[in-house]
Amino acid sequence: MEDLRDKVQRERTFLKKIELAIPGFRGYRKREDLRIADSMLRDYIANIMKDVEKYVKEVRSYLQENMALDDMDTIGKIINRVATMEERIRHAEQGYMGLVGDYRVGEEQLNNLYEFDLKLIEESQNLLSFAKEMAHSDLDTVREMMRSFPSKLNEIEELFEKRRNEMLEVFK
Repeated sequence: MEDLRDKVQRERTFLKKIELAIPGFRGYRKREDLRIADSMLRDYIANIMKDVEKYVKEVRSYLQENMALDDMDTIGKIINRVATMEERIRHAEQGYMGLVGDYRVGEEQLNNLYEFDLKLIEESQNLLSFAKEMAHSDLDTVREMMRSFPSKLNEIEELFEKRRNEMLEVFK
């Protein structure tokens, strides 16, 4: 995947390039571009989690078709956790609050957030692969995979929580 920081920088408009030349606006423009890249990445990760949810719902349908009613509570909890995680990622704190915000987040801090997001992409893609495999498995394999699904989701939640804590440190 292309580094979105580079993409945002390459696609700056003429006005944005002028802002970079004006003293006082240069830092703002660079931070704003990093904030946009961070937002794009979080949307991408949230969309992956939405796909995970789709496959887990396919598993729920499979369980219903096979009258595996004892597993419905477990799969329901997994679906709820995935949906909650998708929303948390989509609506996470952004790295910069604008030109006149009370808090200024530096480029280094924004880059740290970006690195967290890159790790989240990797972990969410791994979870998506796992969910796809689970959706195309037999009943015994699905049950086994459902038991390990929460720990895989825990990894994403913990990484996301570290990202959130990084943001909270900025605003202390």
